[in-house]
Amino acid sequence: MGKNQHSKDMLHLRPTEWAQDGRGFKAAKWTPFSKLPLNCCFLSLQPFDRPVGTRDGSVFEIAHILKYIKKYGQHPVHGGKLEVKDLVPLHFHRNAQGDLHCPVTFKVLGNNTAVCANLSSGHVYCMEAVLELNKKNKNWKDLMTSQPFKWTDIVLLQDPDQLDGREVSKFHFMVMGQQDEVVREITNPESKVNDNKEDKLRPNAAVERIFAEKERLAEKKVQEAAEKAAADPEAAAAEEAKAKAAAEAKQKLQEAQERRKFNERYTSNEVGASFTSTAVPVKSNNQLRKLTEEEELQDIYDQVRKKKQKGYVRMVTTVGCLNLEIHCNIAPRTSDNFLRLCEKSYYNNTIFHRLIHNFMLQGGDPTGTGRGGESAFEGGKQFKDEFDSRLVHQGPGVVSMANNGKNTNRSQFFVSLKSCEHLNNKHSVFGKVVGGLNLLEVLNKWEVDAKDKPVKEIKLLRTEVFKNPFQEVIDEMNTPKVEKVVDPAATWFSNRRDPMQDHKNRNSSQVGKYLDDLPALPGEKRKSEDMPNEEVEYANVTQKSKRIRTDFDFSSW
Repeated sequence: MGKNQHSKDMLHLRPTEWAQDGRGFKAAKWTPFSKLPLNCCFLSLQPFDRPVGTRDGSVFEIAHILKYIKKYGQHPVHGGKLEVKDLVPLHFHRNAQGDLHCPVTFKVLGNNTAVCANLSSGHVYCMEAVLELNKKNKNWKDLMTSQPFKWTDIVLLQDPDQLDGREVSKFHFMVMGQQDEVVREITNPESKVNDNKEDKLRPNAAVERIFAEKERLAEKKVQEAAEKAAADPEAAAAEEAKAKAAAEAKQKLQEAQERRKFNERYTSNEVGASFTSTAVPVKSNNQLRKLTEEEELQDIYDQVRKKKQKGYVRMVTTVGCLNLEIHCNIAPRTSDNFLRLCEKSYYNNTIFHRLIHNFMLQGGDPTGTGRGGESAFEGGKQFKDEFDSRLVHQGPGVVSMANNGKNTNRSQFFVSLKSCEHLNNKHSVFGKVVGGLNLLEVLNKWEVDAKDKPVKEIKLLRTEVFKNPFQEVIDEMNTPKVEKVVDPAATWFSNRRDPMQDHKNRNSSQVGKYLDDLPALPGEKRKSEDMPNEEVEYANVTQKSKRIRTDFDFSSW
């Protein structure tokens, strides 16, 4: 055929066109999309208790995957070879509400969060924390255990941009029709599974049965908890008290948010949101939004900066006492966090878990492991660094915040034993030791083990706050201002400021009673008693008389 415009037009369908656009495409069976939740096993499709992972990002319940490997010897997701040595135990972290969260950022790991695992330690983080704190800073140590690792050890468990990896209908054991056998032998061997052809043709039928079984197991778990509480009342009371304390803390947080004042400049932007999104109810009037915690504290910090006040704290340890001066006017947020924790006895009976000779002494972790601690702000969240050119790590006795990366300050702090200026602009300095420097010399010679932990325990017994400028400012703001008492108003024509009130003739009824104090008129001589002393002396000086000539001629010219 020629090389004209339509020379390559085919008079028949190609195989690719038939499969993608023709009857072959239309005849394909479509199944609803089913994404596996983050906290579920890839094999049993139920929440896991002891998860293990592989390098491809699959997560399994260890008991279930061991049975599957023993019987089939292959990977249940993609069908490749899988051995027991390829499994790595994973450590998922949960918050007080029982939700999966990142142990570094405390961000809840939802179904739309990028989640990764460090196979060298097994800890699971959100991808944002690893990128910001490890890869960006070239810090190749685990965020929880400080264990060295390589970038190849980071495995992506959930990617919200690529959902194919967690689509249940594409799993190998589902495609091969092994789902019923897996449900029978692994998930719940005691249950009777309907072995009909319809369920084999519809993989989601097995998924529905599994989630129904999941609900049954949840009810069973609640019943077992009730039986356990009846058998061991003390343990049940302790758990109940813990849950009650968490609920009270949450309620206090909500009450604090409700008590906040309204921002006078910014609104909630509900009108704009309702105009651009159909998911938001229609609003025609903007309302002022409430102040955030940072905005409320900023007013207090500005006043403390203006007054240039310092805070003072004493730390009583088993070795001696350290008196600290807190730079509230230079690093207000960090200082406020430390003073709050001291006032609520957060540091009482904690240990200094790390001591490096000629470097620093670190403490402030209630767990004593170096991985715990919460800030004094809402929810114990981390707060930003505060750097100032006036605050540097120069000399012993510098008090600074310990962190595991940028803007990750919580409750841990350290006291320098020598100059460590390489930490400038990396750790926030907020105080210095003004009493007890000789104690630091003793601690610098303290015996430690191979992990830099003091052999003989150094305990912080209590903290005593002598001055807290932030609380003084808060009390001053809450104290109602006393208004000046104004004298009862007289008639509208009266002179409220009476300059003659104390005059000697004030009560006299004579006309011209105040004229004695007026200055003399031109041509009149004032009395000596009305003159100042200097004028009296000048007036008493005899003046030379002037010669007056009556006759005058020009004879002397």
